[in-house]
Amino acid sequence: RLYRRRVNAAGTIQIDRHLYSIGSRWAHQPVLVQLDAHERCFRVFREQTLVKQLPIAGLHGTPMSFDSFLQLAQREAHTIDAHRRALWEQSGDNL
Repeated sequence: RLYRRRVNAAGTIQIDRHLYSIGSRWAHQPVLVQLDAHERCFRVFREQTLVKQLPIAGLHGTPMSFDSFLQLAQREAHTIDAHRRALWEQSGDNL
């Protein structure tokens, strides 16, 4: 999977709910982020140059029961929904 992102002024990008530090050197520049599921990392490219390799945030390193997974997925879904709702309300489109 590939993500297009623009590095913000602080030198970070956001993927899902997680911020990743790329470095202020890359501020305001577009990057391409490649998910490597086998290596459990993101590879960040600027043009064809590998800028940084980052571990994926939020992974759970041990197996879990289905019930635990379901509870975790439900909490995450509620968090994402609340975040989207807050953004929607801030946009003023809720009239």
